[in-house]
Amino acid sequence: MAQDAGTGRRGPFIALGAVVVTAVIVGVVVAPVVLGRTGGGPSGQGAPEQGIAGYAGSPSSAWVADLPGTVLAPHAGCTGFERVWAADSVVVISTDDACLDPMLVGLAAADGEPRWTHPTDATCEAGLWGGRIACADAGGVFTLDAATGQREEVEDMGVLLGLTADVLVVRTGADSRVMGLAADGSEVFSHDDGDAPGHAVAVSGRHLLMSAWRECVDDFRSGIGFCVYDLALLDVTTGERIELGLSYTDRDRTPTLVAAAGDPPLVLTATDDAATIHDTAGTTLWSEEREVVFASGGVIGVRDGEAWISVDPLTGDERWRTSGPHDFVTTDAEHVVFITGAEIRALDRHTGEVTWSGPMPQADGVEVIRYESAGGRLWAWALVDGGGPRWVGYRP
Repeated sequence: MAQDAGTGRRGPFIALGAVVVTAVIVGVVVAPVVLGRTGGGPSGQGAPEQGIAGYAGSPSSAWVADLPGTVLAPHAGCTGFERVWAADSVVVISTDDACLDPMLVGLAAADGEPRWTHPTDATCEAGLWGGRIACADAGGVFTLDAATGQREEVEDMGVLLGLTADVLVVRTGADSRVMGLAADGSEVFSHDDGDAPGHAVAVSGRHLLMSAWRECVDDFRSGIGFCVYDLALLDVTTGERIELGLSYTDRDRTPTLVAAAGDPPLVLTATDDAATIHDTAGTTLWSEEREVVFASGGVIGVRDGEAWISVDPLTGDERWRTSGPHDFVTTDAEHVVFITGAEIRALDRHTGEVTWSGPMPQADGVEVIRYESAGGRLWAWALVDGGGPRWVGYRP
């Protein structure tokens, strides 16, 4: 049963009852599905780059839990969740506020039993900070204990800027300084924020890619304006900030970082049909007039008709390609995951060789529409035939 996460200096908590809400969408409703190894739920600290466990055999239902809250606008395009964190015994999911009550829900990894809920429309960082989820709302920066949902304010911190390598980067509310905080609360670095410290749009190892607003421009030809943002690289272990001399607009795709043989990482900027790789001096290394579909770790994947091509981040040369139609699912530290017909297949992200594969989860009325990796497991948001919105867990 979901419990009240407590009150006190950390602020009040509201525990919503587990309410079954019937929301028919052309004969189906939405629910997340969990895939993983037999025996035990997600483990570890839920780092975004943790490897997904392989599996064999047909998955069977592991647990079902009623979804707390209210479905606001159910529709087939509802993505269901925005982010997943996996701790040792609890899985935390933030709901998609476009169609569900905005909240964070803690579920027991072993049986899916709701542990806690926290209604919030806050922005939260991927990954865990010493076992806690770091978020920010209009009141400032706060954290939630992943296991209990207990809230704690990060005092005097007004803006959350980013999180990587277990260092939380924040801006103070009093004197507008940028600080890096270790998980024990100790200061890693501190300096004046300058004119525009920006916020993190990508992470890679100890680096954050910071985006800072420059200006907004009216486009008199189209009648639609756009805004321009400048990019910088922040090393969270030292506080060193490198101005990249690169910019992008809100018409472009959000830039990201790509790990390469060297250090620091490379910067990928992209539009809907082209991509460019830059080094930290702002020099263009190569450009590709194809759609970039995934860029994670040291892998960049572009689409070529029905095939997917993995290209070398430093040169843009082809490393490997798929044959035949593949539906892209997700990436992690070790794999690029595809669906091919009735099979889900994990390819070595560097060689393209199949490292594990297995049948798609089979259950009456289940249609998976989105996947995400967290805590060494593959999470899926699915359409489930009949009943109310549910979290549904599957194990092979």
